[in-house]
Amino acid sequence: MRSPRSIATAAAAAALATTGMTALALPTAPAAGAAGCGNKIFLVDGYKSGESAASFGGPSLSNVASAPGWDREIFYYRNGIIPVLDPTTLNNTVARAVPSLERAAIDYHRACPSARIAFMGYSFGALVAGNVVESLAGKSDIPHNQLSAVLYGDPRRAPQTKGIEGPAGGVLTMLPNLPTIDAPGPRNFRDVAVSEVCNQNDVICNAANPFTNALAVANGVQGYRSGDHAYRFDPFGADARPGDHYQPQTPRIGYGAPLPVPMPTPNALLRHNLLWNATVRAIGDAIDGAVAAGLLARFGVPGADGLAAPIDGLIAEAGG
Repeated sequence: MRSPRSIATAAAAAALATTGMTALALPTAPAAGAAGCGNKIFLVDGYKSGESAASFGGPSLSNVASAPGWDREIFYYRNGIIPVLDPTTLNNTVARAVPSLERAAIDYHRACPSARIAFMGYSFGALVAGNVVESLAGKSDIPHNQLSAVLYGDPRRAPQTKGIEGPAGGVLTMLPNLPTIDAPGPRNFRDVAVSEVCNQNDVICNAANPFTNALAVANGVQGYRSGDHAYRFDPFGADARPGDHYQPQTPRIGYGAPLPVPMPTPNALLRHNLLWNATVRAIGDAIDGAVAAGLLARFGVPGADGLAAPIDGLIAEAGG
């Protein structure tokens, strides 16, 4: 096991590493009328587990139960985060996996037009599945009332104010864009039924603003290290209700309310900064904490040195 770094170091690293729905989201009775056309749920696992059924989410996901009228299908995808250390990058993974999964769903709908289609994603798989749902929500390829999803530990969970930590959401709504790692912020699911399940101590989906509540971020990092990015997967059970489901936990590190200052997140500060994004693209694959610190400081980001550590940790942790 790697020796611990500073508390902030693992925040982004952990981040770039599904479930329950009520009868409204995943009815147990089949809606499809054609012979052989059951409802379909696509299962999408996380970082380094998307290609092998044996490693799909570890022991817990191997026991995910189905329900009458529903067929399970594991979606396999080649995944990575950091070039050289991984066979591909996060951006390349998303660019290939999202249209592939979306095509599989549309093809199934065309073959079974009355079937309901659901997605169950965990961690990196929640990033992929959630992006597919957002894309389908903006189109008419599949009727929206036949779509649903449950996302666990989603890196793009929309910021919520559910706990004392103040506004907190997926780590890709907190960090800015980085080389090979786009951080587009939260999604718009429109009228599609989506259940987001997130543990209080999980920095991947519940990252606070590091500018205003560094201790809450520290707690999320410690929670990730201590197993709080683990979930009980039950796509047809208690977590089924569409909406945001924040699961309170006893903090690993004590923290309080955020500082009462109107400070944007690093993501909000730099997301639409054309010069920042052009600079990030120009760097390409060459990224480390020192480069990040220099960039952030050049752009006047407060606490640039503190943000460099999690970025450096991201690169090191992604390598294994």
